[in-house]
This record gives sequence, C-alpha cells and structure tokens, in this order.
Amino acid sequence: MLLGCLLSFPKTLSAQTDNEVTDTLRMSLLTCAPGDISYELFGHTALRVENLKIGQDLVFNYGIIDFDRPNFVLRFILGETDYSIGVTYFSSFANSYQRHGRYVIEQVLNLKPTEKAKLLEALMADAMIPGWTYRYNILYDNCATRAVQQIRKAVDGQIVLPKIENGRRTFRDILHEFTSEVSPWNRFGNDLLLGSEVDQPIDVWKQTFSPIYAERLFDAAYIVEPNGTRRALVAKKEMAVQVITDVAEPFFITPMMAAVLLLVLTLGVSVWELSKKRMLHGIDYFWMTVQGTAGCIIAFLFFFSVHPAVDTNWLIVWLNPLPLVFLPIKVWRDRKHRKDYYYPALAVALAVFFVAVLFNVQDFPREIYVVALILLIRIIMSFYLERKTR
Repeated sequence: MLLGCLLSFPKTLSAQTDNEVTDTLRMSLLTCAPGDISYELFGHTALRVENLKIGQDLVFNYGIIDFDRPNFVLRFILGETDYSIGVTYFSSFANSYQRHGRYVIEQVLNLKPTEKAKLLEALMADAMIPGWTYRYNILYDNCATRAVQQIRKAVDGQIVLPKIENGRRTFRDILHEFTSEVSPWNRFGNDLLLGSEVDQPIDVWKQTFSPIYAERLFDAAYIVEPNGTRRALVAKKEMAVQVITDVAEPFFITPMMAAVLLLVLTLGVSVWELSKKRMLHGIDYFWMTVQGTAGCIIAFLFFFSVHPAVDTNWLIVWLNPLPLVFLPIKVWRDRKHRKDYYYPALAVALAVFFVAVLFNVQDFPREIYVVALILLIRIIMSFYLERKTR
C-alpha cells in the first residue's frame, strides 16, 4: 500500500516552473527526542512529506536496520552495519514516539516547489530500490547526516548555517552533552573506545551528525540563492508529538565512584602489604585480567573495526591484550619467587601514556587517570617490597 502512496506523488514537479505547478507538497525535518536505550541517547532525524492534494502523509526514515541479518553482532562490532531507508505513515511514526514518551519537533522547510520535487525524487530514488542500504557511521553518515545532505542537494543555492557561538566544539563534546548526565556508563564506554580523532574541532556542518544539533542549526539557517536573495530555511517550527519526557535515573554507581572505590581497595591492600612486608599477588592478577580484557576490546576495534576514531585510541599503549599473555607467566614466576618483569614493562607503557597526556594528544576519560594511578601504586609497591625482601 505504501508503494502505491509513493507512486501517487507527482514525479515530474521538478521539470516544471514555479508558475506551472501547484505547490501541493509540504516537507519537514523531524527531530525526535533522545530515548533511554544506548542507541537512542542522541535522538533521531527523519523527513516528513505531505501531499496536501491527495491527503498522503509519509515519513522517510534513514534509520532502519535489519537485526536479523546474518552475522549481525560481528558486523556491528566491525563497523560494517548497513542501514536502509524506511517509509511509513506519519500517524504510525508519531504514535510510536508518543508511546515511548519521546517528543517530535517538526521544522517545515521553506522550499520552492521545484526544490521540494527534487528532494522528493531523491528520497523516492532510495526508497524504491529493493535492498538499498548505506554503510552506517555514527559520526559521518547516519540518519541526520543523510537527511541534511538530501536537503542541501535539493536546494537551488547554498544553505548557510549560523556561526559557532560556543567556540571550539568536538565530536566528543557533543557526545558528552547527551551522555554525561543521563548515562555516565555510556559516556565512559564511548570515551574508552574513541580515540584522538573525535577531539579535533569540527565545523557546523559536521555538527549536524547530532539530530538535536541539526535541529538547532536549522533554526537560524538561511538559503542564499544564485541571484543573492536570502530566505530562511525553516518556515515554521512546531511540536508534532508533544509529551512529557521522563528522564530515566542513571545507575546509582557512576564510573568515577567505581574507580574511586577500587582505588581505596587498592590502597587498603597496599597498606596491609607494607605491614606484612609481602605482596598480595591476587590483586595484581585481578588487575591484569581487567586490563587485558578491556585491552582485547580496544585492540580488536583498533586493528579490525572500521568504526570511526577507534584506530586513533592512545589507550592501546597500556590497555591491550598483553597482560593476559603475561598473566600465566607472572603466576608461575611469583610461585617460584623469581624476579617479576611485568611491572617494569607496565611502567614503561604508563610513562608513554603520561607523555601523551602531557602533550594533550587525546581527551581521556577521568576514570582512566584513577585506574592509571592504581596501576602506578602497584608498580611502586612491587619495586619497594622486592627491594625490601632482597
């Protein structure tokens, strides 16, 4: 039935002049509120197309994913996730967000009839191809960037976005804006995996990777036509779905709280070791397991994934799989009371990390400094007690 709706839209409007065609299309950018699930935290973008003449009201959504596709989990980890465009009735789209308590803001685009027709034809060209997909990229190619790019290509002229008011903005800054308060564990996970690439200043167009930022920027955007005439990009803004958004309470233990608790535990063990003048190796094995397990994830993404920015992550210097390789060797050497070579190697790795911090090559999560401090304490304890018992 939706296919019939698509076919009922006028396909030849772009070939006519403004005077020859009746403007029957109303096109809008839809911006959906963030949700509670990790992949909903940054909101969502879609395009609404109304044919006022025939009474059809459709939404073109570039955020459709097939969870049943073979090897979905592996492809997701590797960054090889393909998204497609979906077409649905606006009523169904709105009801879905209404049920989930997520508002939808509508910005009616101030486009000429020929521009609307061009935009519609571009959307239909994607929607009408069976199996059409694009390679999803959270920073550079997602539901928001696709919608924005289609609008830019349809406009007869150039869209000018407002200048950045808050100075330097990075991808990480924007990601933090939607995670730090509502989902600190998601913020920590993102910071753990994303490297220095997301810490570079970005222009206003790159900021539209965020649906909320795209909506904000469109508010003050304008079109400069070839003859120099200016017109606002947004003709009208209204709430298409109005709800009272309930913000879910984050887990009461934050990443920083967990890191500080582990630091206190490590200090307590270290004090006990000083009093007994012997190492409690179990805590070292625990940290080697944690460090190596996290390192496996970071290293896998660093070397094999095509996700953006994961291959510029300086944390790989000391968060890598090597602690898991060293673990059985260290257990054996500790039981034989032989010299430990793991902590000298870790000391070198941490030294490189602190040099990277000194030169500000990457914005590391705050909790990582606490973990690095814990490992530094263990290194000092190892050197000190080894010298005392020599």
